[in-house]
Amino acid sequence: MAQGEEKATATIDATPDSFALKRFSQGRGFITREGTSLAGVTGGSLTFSNNLERVRVIRDDGKIEAADPTIATCQGAMTVRFDGATLVAEATNGDPVAVEYGFSMAEGWSLTFELFRVFLPKPKYAVSGPGGVEASFDWRAASDEAEDTVLRATLLNDVATYA
Repeated sequence: MAQGEEKATATIDATPDSFALKRFSQGRGFITREGTSLAGVTGGSLTFSNNLERVRVIRDDGKIEAADPTIATCQGAMTVRFDGATLVAEATNGDPVAVEYGFSMAEGWSLTFELFRVFLPKPKYAVSGPGGVEASFDWRAASDEAEDTVLRATLLNDVATYA
């Protein structure tokens, strides 16, 4: 895992292309469930961990001993204004749902994270003033056999290739 690499003596591309940086706005995010936008989303988070864990051994060269493959994990949270019992029913039944987190731009570009099997726990409710009731779901995703993955990330932009 990034040990023993040989540094190149010269750059691979003497004149690399430069790309204008365009950031996705947090205000243009979305969360969908089974392909339908969730109404009243007030917040969300997503954390993914790959399947490598370093073997914790002290060495005099500062490198890690090795990397053990484990199971990739994905978890997160979503907070929604309570506007129906659909998510609560799915959480109570324990059935997995397909969830998609993403960001979009006016130009039609997007960054999307697809989760094919998300398990929702029973929600925590909060009443915070006259705004209404919010339900918070701290979820976990599982690997989907049909898709052979936990998470799929898709970036749509104006770059034809990253060769």
